[in-house]
Amino acid sequence: MIITGSLLAASVEPELTIDDVRQARMTLLDGISYAIQRLIANIEDPGSRSGEFGFDNSIIKELLEEDQLGEAIAELNIMKSNLIEAFGQGVVQQEVGPQIDNLISVLEKQSPI
Repeated sequence: MIITGSLLAASVEPELTIDDVRQARMTLLDGISYAIQRLIANIEDPGSRSGEFGFDNSIIKELLEEDQLGEAIAELNIMKSNLIEAFGQGVVQQEVGPQIDNLISVLEKQSPI
């Protein structure tokens, strides 16, 4: 049996580079940031408490860029705890918790053993 070049090429998936992996992490973090912004925008009286909800992901972003995944996981857990404290467990689990948990899960799979 002879395998032609087109058949072989069709079955090979392109490999992800480390830059692709880093970009995927940033995309997940951007989704979390957007969900937090939506959560803040939907509070009943944002004007009276707007300073309370200054969630900043720049530390997490920097850790992800530097492949410091364990530290990024710790910061994500702190962020989630702070969100729960500010908005309540139910709201966070409905609005942003699954996205945070997803990024944590991805990072745990990528962390060296």
